[in-house]
Amino acid sequence: MLERVEQPQLQVILPKEIEQQIYQVYLSIASKAVDDVTKNITVNRRYLNKKQLAKYFQCSPLVIDDWVKNGLKSFNKGREIMFDMHDVEEFLETLKY
Repeated sequence: MLERVEQPQLQVILPKEIEQQIYQVYLSIASKAVDDVTKNITVNRRYLNKKQLAKYFQCSPLVIDDWVKNGLKSFNKGREIMFDMHDVEEFLETLKY
C-alpha cells in the first residue's frame, strides 16, 4: 500500500484591496462565461419569452411589442408571453420589401 505524502503548502496573504480586485476580475470572467452559455442556449430554443426574443435580436422589448401589434403571433405560458421562433421567422418575412 502506498503511503500518502503531505505536500508542503504555501499561503499568500494579500491586502484586502488586492483580494477584492482579484474577486471582481473573477466575477467578471465568470459572468461573461455564463452570458455566453446562456446566449447559445437561447439561440437553440424554439420558444422564447419577450425578454429573450429582444436579447436575441438585440433590440428593446418595445420593438417586440410593436411586432405583436403588427401581427406577430404569441401565446401565454402562465404569466409570460411566449413566441415560437417559426412564427417570428414567418412574421419577419412579411416585413421584407
